Amino acid sequence: MTVRTSAGTTLKVSASTPATFDATGYNALTMTVVGEVSDLGEFGREFNLVTFNPVGSRGVVKKKGSFNQGTMQIQLGLDTDDAGQILLKSASLSDADHSFLVTTQNGDKYYFQAQVMSFKVNVGSVDQITTATVTLELTTNSAGVGIVEVLAPMKKTLNQHYCASKVKAGRCSVEDQGLDQTLLLRNPAVGLLFPTCPGKRHLVDSTGNTPHLALNGSF
Repeated sequence: MTVRTSAGTTLKVSASTPATFDATGYNALTMTVVGEVSDLGEFGREFNLVTFNPVGSRGVVKKKGSFNQGTMQIQLGLDTDDAGQILLKSASLSDADHSFLVTTQNGDKYYFQAQVMSFKVNVGSVDQITTATVTLELTTNSAGVGIVEVLAPMKKTLNQHYCASKVKAGRCSVEDQGLDQTLLLRNPAVGLLFPTCPGKRHLVDSTGNTPHLALNGSF
């Protein structure tokens, strides 16, 4: 896997609470997409620092105490007709926890419960889009379950390390060179189609060496 941008990330919200605080429970909910999101901020567990100062050694002992799932500051382009934004504004007037789902560009999912603490409109100047800022306080249930992370399955590419020069033109067959067979996780780099074998691609291997022929693409 490599780094990526946040483009394509979505935020969904539901007023319902899952029957179980896991992927199965959250998946059963009907969630509404929040439109016109420009910035989702950050989230994640942070522990409080607990210290102890023994007089004998003078050294400060540090331990982890309670943890907090964090605060999200969400920036929106205000759309008073957007169903997701309407739900967020309603949630800001409620004491109930709401369910949220953040789905990133590559399909990773983050489910969590949160209190919607505020929904503030920013009109700004003549050269500014009317926006809104929503503050979420992520919370945990009584069992201590907070953010439920479900990572997207790794995309596997079969690279049998066959030398492309051994491909027999017109028949799309190869001769095994006896090299190791590896599964490359999340295809690092796919080049041009091999001209005499439709459906076969050159694949740069993980060491950056001369491309070999990859069969069947990804699966």
